[in-house]
Amino acid sequence: MRRPILLTLALAAAALALAAPAHALLTRKAASGSSASLVLSADTPHAAPSGPALTLREAYALALDRSEALAVQAQDIEEAKARFLDSFRYFLPDVRFRTSRREQDVREGSGSAEGISSDARRRITPEEKFTFTQPIFSGFKEIAALRASGADRRQQRLEYERAEQLLFVDVMEAYYTALESRRDAEILREISDLLDKRLKELEERVRLGRSRESELKSSLADQRLVQADLTEAAERAAISEDLLSFYIGQEVRGRALADEALPPMPGDTIESYADLAERTRKDVKAYEDGLFLAEQGVLSATAGFLPKAWVEGNYYTRRVGFQNGNDWDALLVLEVPIFDGAQNWSGLKQAAVDKEKARLLLEESRRVARREARSAFRSALLSRQAEEKLGEANTAAKENYDILTAEYRLSLVNNLEVLDALRRYQDINRRYNGAKYRAHREYWRFKSAVGDLS
Repeated sequence: MRRPILLTLALAAAALALAAPAHALLTRKAASGSSASLVLSADTPHAAPSGPALTLREAYALALDRSEALAVQAQDIEEAKARFLDSFRYFLPDVRFRTSRREQDVREGSGSAEGISSDARRRITPEEKFTFTQPIFSGFKEIAALRASGADRRQQRLEYERAEQLLFVDVMEAYYTALESRRDAEILREISDLLDKRLKELEERVRLGRSRESELKSSLADQRLVQADLTEAAERAAISEDLLSFYIGQEVRGRALADEALPPMPGDTIESYADLAERTRKDVKAYEDGLFLAEQGVLSATAGFLPKAWVEGNYYTRRVGFQNGNDWDALLVLEVPIFDGAQNWSGLKQAAVDKEKARLLLEESRRVARREARSAFRSALLSRQAEEKLGEANTAAKENYDILTAEYRLSLVNNLEVLDALRRYQDINRRYNGAKYRAHREYWRFKSAVGDLS
């Protein structure tokens, strides 16, 4: 009876002796993994951001001041103002001062004369005068030009305001992508810490013979996968932070970003928002002004078929000869077009084509605005629902992991079940993080789609 017991103890001692080198090897690998984790952590921006948190509105205000694209569009507005001033040339007189000196060859002995003949034979004839040209009627071109210049200014202003809204969307995308990437890296670090604890606990259990070495290897593989994911998350965070820094003109790496609560969704119907986008969006209204501008182009082209009238006048400050006492003269001109080689017809045809293009662009912009408003409204609603469900799933997955961890210490479940619960918790937590910030992005895309960023 004692002999089988002694034999069993001897075999157990031999097994422990054989397992010791393997256990030491695994311990050294885990230690090297910890050192690799430290090297990774040195390159990974995981320190808590310092300083006052940058809000989305503050980032947008900085981007407005920094954007070169908006500055270029602001110059387009200045050009429109210049065209508006140019339209007054159809109403205001053209005033100039002109001085001239006429010299001619006069042969001696050719006789003399008085009056007109004497002036014609004058060798040097100086003259100084003010000239005036006042338009009276230009075939309604002056009215078309003035109305078109006003529409031109409005169109440029509306396009500028729409560009501001689109810049907000770009800044918002970079802002929430940076927040999402930072939080994703935090989640992975939390999972990595949990796996570190699992490894230490498993090493002790393997040493005591209560767990298999394969379980330790499995946990070690999971830890390496998490570290690889952490590297990718850190890269995404760096890229998104660089993009946000580009927009606002300031470095945001290491700076806190405010994680503000998502405003509630308004309660109107989807069609009401489609109607609102069609009526109020800046780009749609800009296309409306574009159509009005094209209509004035047709009116201006029609003026080529109508008569024109203007007055020309001169006021002389220096005159010689028999007209020396005449200080001014005036000329009324009426010009009626008869045939110009089809130039007017060509201009009118081109203006009509431009008007039709503007009408089609307006119709397309209205349909696009309605489609974008509907699509953005649905995405905003569905993303909130997904965030809510994934939040509940995340809570349940965390509780499940905690329960299985406690049961594992009581040897009620094995290590593989705990690792499976941890993997599931990691996956759901990351999906919830993505859904949360996707809901933020979709909300602001919806606000931009209806043209209201308040």
